[in-house]
Amino acid sequence: MKKTLLSIAFVLAAGVSATAQTTLLDQNFNSYTTAGSWPVANWVQHNVDGKTPDPAMGTIAGAFTATSPWGLLSMNGAPTNLFVGSTSWFTPAGQANRWLISPSIDLSSYTNGKVTLTFKSQSGDPSFPDGYDLYVSTTSTAVADFGTTTVHQETAANASWATQTVDLSSYMGEIIYIGWKHNSNDKAFLFLDDIKVVYADPASSEQFFVENFTLYPNPTTDVLNISSKNGLNVSEIRITDMTGKVVKVQKDVSTVNVSNLAAGTYLIDITTNVGKATSKFIKK
Repeated sequence: MKKTLLSIAFVLAAGVSATAQTTLLDQNFNSYTTAGSWPVANWVQHNVDGKTPDPAMGTIAGAFTATSPWGLLSMNGAPTNLFVGSTSWFTPAGQANRWLISPSIDLSSYTNGKVTLTFKSQSGDPSFPDGYDLYVSTTSTAVADFGTTTVHQETAANASWATQTVDLSSYMGEIIYIGWKHNSNDKAFLFLDDIKVVYADPASSEQFFVENFTLYPNPTTDVLNISSKNGLNVSEIRITDMTGKVVKVQKDVSTVNVSNLAAGTYLIDITTNVGKATSKFIKK
């Protein structure tokens, strides 16, 4: 299998935060100034497959070894943006089964609101895109405790950094661990970076809306326009009536046609890459 090692440029977007949100986990790996250094404090690796990376990997990172399935990488020797990576390129070829597991995340004191995981993923070679499954354990960092139910997956990660967003609200009241299982077969490299878990209470989601969005006209008879003040990536817009019934869901839009809704007051929830924004509008 012929593969090409790629030189990749990375751009980090400036973060936007909301008042009253609580950051529970924030790891960009940049405090580790030497590529390939491990351990990262309180993060756990598991190499289940025990396979030997292809020798060609040595030209890009010595961190990928049979005993260190996940390691810190710095492209082109520049330590300004470190991130974690894993390989599925083995000699002889075979299936990767390699895990990166977060420190414990304490959600035991939260009963309402929203818990959101965001992280960046990337395939090292677009000709051989790697994938992964994401699991949550409420017990420990042992592989067996993550079970078989995924909370998110990419069968083939993008060829450039892409932000992934996962709702972890169903785990409120628990102490959890997040596990990325690299599961590709004879591909190339998988990279992860900027891993963050944020809790937002109901009040802060309203404040988040005020700080980051404008909704107009309000009241409206037909079309709602949603304008972002800070360039946030909007993945979903969800409208519910005052009984809690979802009446409309749209993806990746800045306008919503509400002409078919009955007159009354509605909630609008906007899911972004850094949190959820909530507001009300009136349909005339």
